[in-house]
Amino acid sequence: MSKELNVLIQNELLANPKIDRHELAKKYNTTYYKVRANFITLISQGKIESETPKKDVNLSDILKDINKVTTSYEKSKKKGNTYTNHDGENKDKARNVMVKYIVDSAVEGIVPTLPNTEWVIEQRINEQLSGVEFLGVERERNTFNKMRTNLRKMKNKLKANTYFGNIGDVLYGKLENTYAHLILDYCGNLATISKELEYAIINDIIKLNGIMAITFAKPIRGVDMQSDKLRQLGAINNTDERCQSDKSVEAYFHKITGWNYQVMEFFYYQDSYPMTLVILKRIK
Repeated sequence: MSKELNVLIQNELLANPKIDRHELAKKYNTTYYKVRANFITLISQGKIESETPKKDVNLSDILKDINKVTTSYEKSKKKGNTYTNHDGENKDKARNVMVKYIVDSAVEGIVPTLPNTEWVIEQRINEQLSGVEFLGVERERNTFNKMRTNLRKMKNKLKANTYFGNIGDVLYGKLENTYAHLILDYCGNLATISKELEYAIINDIIKLNGIMAITFAKPIRGVDMQSDKLRQLGAINNTDERCQSDKSVEAYFHKITGWNYQVMEFFYYQDSYPMTLVILKRIK
């Protein structure tokens, strides 16, 4: 039904590119973001006029745009932030991998990130690449408050702003070249974040030569449909004797990157829990 729904939505957008996309989403019982994704697809195909942002995209405009279509995530207080490996030795090695790729790219601009409360990765990048401005995203209130307090203590040494909500809020709906890089230092599993990653890649929301640094839990333990799909990818090559999660993760990223992205590195590490860092680069 997904393909048929996309066709219906795109036909409506072609007939009236200025149609209220929220109303269109309601009409087809889908999300605003799905409608927006189809709108961007039509732009990329040259079928409707582009809504490309102003050349000088700034962080305050990004935040204003996000807040138009999202609400506060107070309910996330109940979930809490269970990530506890901020000081892990191997975690720090993973941070250095992210920093090196981003600094070496020399691409400057706005960088959405999931920082820890001390802004460790962001400070290291800022020391070597001055033309970046970070947007720190956090959905757990206590962590968010600590993150924001520590940012204020830096007394403008780090160019950054904060957003209380989900990282998806700053990804969905964004057009090509909106961001310089994405630092997606998740603590969840791949199945729960895959749609966000696919949206960012399909719509080229990072600049040419920009980096997507993606961290997530290595095991694939879910019983949902997306987890099953990932496990099936890992079962395709029976001659590969590595663990299923390694095979699944690598097959998945090689599958979704297409022509415009290159998988630069898979970095596996463990302190308190086995984790995976994937580095992608936009090459076209």
